[in-house]
Amino acid sequence: GTLECDFDDIAPGAAPITIIITAPTSFEQCGEVVNTAIVDASNEANTGTVIDNNESRATVVINCSSLSPSKTPLLPVVNAGEDIGFTISVANTGDGAAFDVVLTDELPAIPGLSWTIDPAVDGCSITDRELDGSGGTLTCTIGTLAANDDALGGDDEFSVTVTSPTTANSCAVISNTAVFTSSNAPEARANGTVTVDARM
Repeated sequence: GTLECDFDDIAPGAAPITIIITAPTSFEQCGEVVNTAIVDASNEANTGTVIDNNESRATVVINCSSLSPSKTPLLPVVNAGEDIGFTISVANTGDGAAFDVVLTDELPAIPGLSWTIDPAVDGCSITDRELDGSGGTLTCTIGTLAANDDALGGDDEFSVTVTSPTTANSCAVISNTAVFTSSNAPEARANGTVTVDARM
């Protein structure tokens, strides 16, 4: 849009007139935002020198966040009867903070599995398990991940580990996906796989 202001007469030496304009931002606007303001008066000569004096340009940089997730099995292959587990992590590798970050993971609902968060992590819980105790939804309310190498400090990484015992009924290739969302970054996903083998 075009901002237009009519100030009528401005006396010599009068206090400056200040106008503040604001706008929300999103990931799509990341980068430089450049804007030029131009003023003129009915009794000011329109010469090259005056034009330079009557323009002011400013630039605002909108920094992007960038979620980089991973889901790594504690062991890629285990014997039936041994514990399995995944470490689910995310790092913000962008120049801007990531806000309102949430992890959601629909844990595998395979007989013999019973997932726990080990060790416990604030803001993380497992809900909606199956009747046999398997499956469930891992949810972690992470909040803000600071910009990568933020000079002001702050956490730019998050990690949680989930584990489960296994039985002979758990023998399978167990794979699932962790999903990270943020209010100012695209959704990010990470898949992990572990094999429970009865033949070992």
